Amino acid sequence: MVGRNGTLGVDIGDDAIRIVEVRRDGAVTLAAYLPLEGASAREVLAGFFRETRVGAARLAMSLPGSDCAVKTASLPPAAPAELARVVRFEAETQFPLPLPEMAWHYALTPGPDGRPHAVIAGARGTAVEERLLLARESGRACALLLPAPLAAAGAVRHPDGPHLLVMAGAKWSDLCLYDGDRLLNCRSVLAGAPATDGWAARIAREARPWLTGAAGPAQALLAGAEAGAEALTDALGIPVHRATPWQAVRDPHGFQQELPDPPGAFTTAIGLALAARGAAGLNLLPARVTRTRAERARLAWALAALLLIAVVLATFAYQGHQRLAASRAALRRVEAEALAAQRAVPPSPGGGLLAAQQVTEALAAPASRPLELLRALSATLPEPVTLSDFSYDRGKGVLTLKGHADTSATVADAVRALGAVSGVTRAMLDATTADSDGKGYTFQLTCLLAVAEDPTVTRAPGRVAEGRR
Repeated sequence: MVGRNGTLGVDIGDDAIRIVEVRRDGAVTLAAYLPLEGASAREVLAGFFRETRVGAARLAMSLPGSDCAVKTASLPPAAPAELARVVRFEAETQFPLPLPEMAWHYALTPGPDGRPHAVIAGARGTAVEERLLLARESGRACALLLPAPLAAAGAVRHPDGPHLLVMAGAKWSDLCLYDGDRLLNCRSVLAGAPATDGWAARIAREARPWLTGAAGPAQALLAGAEAGAEALTDALGIPVHRATPWQAVRDPHGFQQELPDPPGAFTTAIGLALAARGAAGLNLLPARVTRTRAERARLAWALAALLLIAVVLATFAYQGHQRLAASRAALRRVEAEALAAQRAVPPSPGGGLLAAQQVTEALAAPASRPLELLRALSATLPEPVTLSDFSYDRGKGVLTLKGHADTSATVADAVRALGAVSGVTRAMLDATTADSDGKGYTFQLTCLLAVAEDPTVTRAPGRVAEGRR
């Protein structure tokens, strides 16, 4: 297993998945090229994680530039709260979809005139959820989700002054206009592969509005492909240089020479791995996911602090017989608090799965009351799902839920969500019936709970259930 002190960048392109792991010291410890060749990205990614057992602490993924909207705006000087309202107004004005249907974020940097410069990125909420589902079904949790062109730009060394960054792909190419490190504009072009005829002309036609005037770019950078630089120079009328992301990392294992894909094609993957080392301001993860991870981080720090206190108390316990008894008592209290904090750390699934897992744990408690459990379960399931009745056979570990959902897809999502909860061995859909008015579905679900998790089941003498010692 690769060490857990690295960050992993996963770039899912039109033709292949490219993965790079970067250690804290900037060295590349893994680089993989996984062609799709008709297989789904989910199958290829799950197989990679299963075979390599990569253990990077943070994973960053990309959304294609064609699925994202990236806008910029020069804002008036104002207090942070007022700036947030202005940015929201800009997003509502410039984005093609209503904000409630999008996952979006922004980053502010000082402009040359002293006014705040905003870069606002967003994507359709369903596209973001699909990417998170892909990561979960591959056995990983995504900590960072960035638009591919912005991730790629983070791995490229930008020259001073206005310049054009072209990130070439198998079908889509991303164009970004920069002034130094400051993004001025960004768009995607369905131009085909760089080696095909007409690719450079299509790129030049899309970039032509940026090339006019004295403030136009004096040069361009081409990343993601080896071919096309000369043709693009002729089409744009400005020098085009090949950009390599390997300048931003160390490559002691020589991956750059061994990879079958051109080194420039790993620009986005390297940019993602580098971005995961810090707190990127354009993370498109939904607020509920980032909030859950922040809570987990705080609990982990609290646990580490409690364990440190336990070590200190254990050291002082050796100092004198009279202090030993008091120190042991204090140590037991600290250990109990540490165990409670450890059990309070939420599991890897986020959002509704976390709440559902807490409810199933409450079902296993001998003192649980059905009315309180029903209210807790109704409050924590996704909004489109409501519960009308449930029954629980504690001796058999069988939980039956009845309720209503807006669509059959929502019912299927609820079955998958409950099946992924710790303590549920199987979730089954017993029945679903469409409403007569066509406004929803009535359903019945059955969840089989692990018998070892039920404290009322009699166990044979001398055997203790795992996790109950």
